[in-house]
Amino acid sequence: MPNKFIPLILLVLDGIIISAVPFLALLIRFDGAVESRYYHPLIANLPAVILIRLLVFYLMGLYQRLWQYASINELFAITGAITISSIIIALYAYFLDLAVP
Repeated sequence: MPNKFIPLILLVLDGIIISAVPFLALLIRFDGAVESRYYHPLIANLPAVILIRLLVFYLMGLYQRLWQYASINELFAITGAITISSIIIALYAYFLDLAVP
C-alpha cells in the first residue's frame, strides 16, 4: 500500500474510534442502562466533537509522523493533542450548556 494513503487511513480510523468512545463512556457510566435523554445531545454534537479532535490531531502533526520510529516525542505530541482537544470540547460543551454526564 502506498505511503500516501496511510495518513488517510489513520484519519478514518481515528474518526471511527472518536465517534464510538462517547457511547461506550455512557454505557460504562450507567452500567449499560443509559437514559434516552443523554443520546440526543450526544448525537447532535458528535460531528463537532469529531471535527475538533481530528483538526487538532492534524494540526499537531499526528498524521505526518513515522510511527515505526515512535519515541517519547510522539508520546508528548499525542498527550498534547488529546489535552488541547479535550479542553476545546469541554469549553464547547460548557458554552452550549450540553446536558451530558
